[in-house]
Amino acid sequence: MSAAIVGRLNSDPALLKASLGSYVQGLRELQKALWDPKLMYRDERLAACMALWMYEVLECPEGSVRGWISHFDGCERL
Repeated sequence: MSAAIVGRLNSDPALLKASLGSYVQGLRELQKALWDPKLMYRDERLAACMALWMYEVLECPEGSVRGWISHFDGCERL
């Protein structure tokens, strides 16, 4: 989120691209952790889900509310 905010403030496409890359990597890692019953309900998963939700709210990478609604629903389930 920090890279995205600083990238927007400074019109820096490299930072914006880096923020999106970190977001995508975070999504992958969260998905892997959610497939593991030993990791699924750890507090870190909820924190990651909340961080991804906040990124969706700030950046809206898909251009729709679908992403942040999905993360919000996931936080609610966790």
